[in-house]
Amino acid sequence: MTQKELGDAIGVRHNTISQYEKGRNAPEQNMIFAIANVLGVSVGDFFPETTTTPEESFVKAAAISGNLDEDDYKYLQELIKKAHTLEGKRREDFFKNIRLAVEFFDRNT
Repeated sequence: MTQKELGDAIGVRHNTISQYEKGRNAPEQNMIFAIANVLGVSVGDFFPETTTTPEESFVKAAAISGNLDEDDYKYLQELIKKAHTLEGKRREDFFKNIRLAVEFFDRNT
């Protein structure tokens, strides 16, 4: 099927289909369903599963959004995991120490 044929089938011009393919323009939700219908595939076929874990996604997103590097964010993620394993007094002490460190740096920066 050509871009023109697909465009005609869903009511857009062929250059719009070209922009979708090149990633220059994103189709709206209704267009995604229309394209899937015309091509005889499921919408899910356009979005393959990923093997990235939520933790890996967090680390990558955090690393590109600020001035901390990926290793720093991995360390922070480990702190979060550790916090989830602690209970009672140990958990309170863990967070108390983190708060003290944050307060120290707030006062001295």
